[in-house]
Amino acid sequence: MDGSKDPSQEEKQVGYCEDIAEKPHVTAHQEHHLITSEEATQEGEGILLTINTKDGTDTAGLKLAPDGRTVLIPQPSDDPNDPLNWPWWKKHAVLLTTSILAGNGDFSLCLGFPAILPQAGHWNKSYNSMNFTTNLAVIMVGVGGVLAIPPSYFWGRAPVVFWSVLASALFTLGICLTDSFEAFYALRALQGATLTVCQTTTLCYIKDMFFLHEHARKIGIWLFFFYVTPYVGPMLGYFMISGLDSAWRPLYWLAFGSTCLDLVLVLLFLDETWYRRDVSIEEQPRRGGRWQRVVGIWQIRHHNGYFMGVVPAFGRLWAVLVKPLMLPILVYFCLYFMWATGVNITAAVLLGTPVDVGGYGFSPEASGFIYFAPAIGVTLGEALGHWLNDWNAARYTRRHDGLFKAEARLPVTYLGTIIMVPGLVLLGQSFEHRLHWLGVAFGWGIYIFGAMLSSVAITAYALECYPQASGEVSAFINFMRVMGGFAVGYFQQPWGLSVGYGASFGTQAAVIVAAGGILTFIYFYGERLRVKGGPLRFPGST
Repeated sequence: MDGSKDPSQEEKQVGYCEDIAEKPHVTAHQEHHLITSEEATQEGEGILLTINTKDGTDTAGLKLAPDGRTVLIPQPSDDPNDPLNWPWWKKHAVLLTTSILAGNGDFSLCLGFPAILPQAGHWNKSYNSMNFTTNLAVIMVGVGGVLAIPPSYFWGRAPVVFWSVLASALFTLGICLTDSFEAFYALRALQGATLTVCQTTTLCYIKDMFFLHEHARKIGIWLFFFYVTPYVGPMLGYFMISGLDSAWRPLYWLAFGSTCLDLVLVLLFLDETWYRRDVSIEEQPRRGGRWQRVVGIWQIRHHNGYFMGVVPAFGRLWAVLVKPLMLPILVYFCLYFMWATGVNITAAVLLGTPVDVGGYGFSPEASGFIYFAPAIGVTLGEALGHWLNDWNAARYTRRHDGLFKAEARLPVTYLGTIIMVPGLVLLGQSFEHRLHWLGVAFGWGIYIFGAMLSSVAITAYALECYPQASGEVSAFINFMRVMGGFAVGYFQQPWGLSVGYGASFGTQAAVIVAAGGILTFIYFYGERLRVKGGPLRFPGST
């Protein structure tokens, strides 16, 4: 199979143009020009997302959504095996499976946070020594997320997920059974590296199965599971520690059970979504049995000419990272999301510290209940964002004769940024002056609510800027999330004790305001940076 483009299969697709202003036949207020798939991958000025068929616009050969107005981007092939053509139930079964797997990564790791003190007593280690095991696991979440992406291009999405989940189940089982601190240390790191796979590859699945106008909602579903579980995990952990007389192994048995459930979901619903639309239907390899695609046998048989090589797959990481728009996106994301870890650390310490030494004196059970606040914040953020992102995109396209720019996603990110600031200020004042715990709950919930809104919008923006690099975009965003939080973990508490929690959290709020300046830069100059950086051209990318 040579993977050559079949002219009969050329996709009539509207998409990015390098410089629409220099194409007099393509403006926002004149006749829209249908361009080919090669032009559509240019990270340039705009995307024709909706058309008005009543004005006589030629739509011959152009595939539209059921509403008759929304252009399907990318244009699907006529092959029923094309993931874009899969039935609704199958697409969403795969989406929910990968989203649950993404959530279980942080759930299983954070479930062990309340066990640190009992473990320190069990192994006769200091609190800091036990905390190092968690820090290493967190680092490996970031590293593992990046390393999971190249194999998804040279081997396939499904086998990377299957074998990673199987490995994480075995590593978690080892944690449950070992009585050696050194073995626990190593297994915890390996658990973090393998549990993270769907925290990055799910965006590949979304890009493979769903059209551009569907991306924001599907990203919201994925991020909901992804962002709520770091709070559900400690919540259940505290409840279990409280009810089991500080026994810590049952927490990891629960993590093992949830990972086994992941494995069952993979075996029941997961499928391979890598599909080459530059290969004619006649030359597409026969799909064979689903289990062969899940474990990777089918991909190995059809690797040559259909999947990327190993070296080019790893080379993609650098090619995406050096794009001039990626750095400001990643810095903005890191500057507003890194404080989520800081809030977690400060809340865990102060809520459990006795009242006579300046804390809230919460029991483990009461500390568990406070985690409902950020969990509710994530839920409300997803509920509003599920509607708001689509409304914002539709409003923009109506005002611009159906033309859509990636920067149209950013107003929702502004809203999230504005909401996060008072949340952090309220948290700081509550910790500083030992205000009622409701101040902590509301401040925490408000901050996470804003972070959820911003995260969906900025992730959708990055994906639409570099649609051929869904995996790399997701991996780098996840890496910044993890590394920013890891860094904050080392200075959050000493900083608060040194200058006061009101000042430290106020400074964090100011950093988010400054991050809004980066967002403004992206809004006005993002399009120019995309054009200056040029398109991504990866063999076999769709």
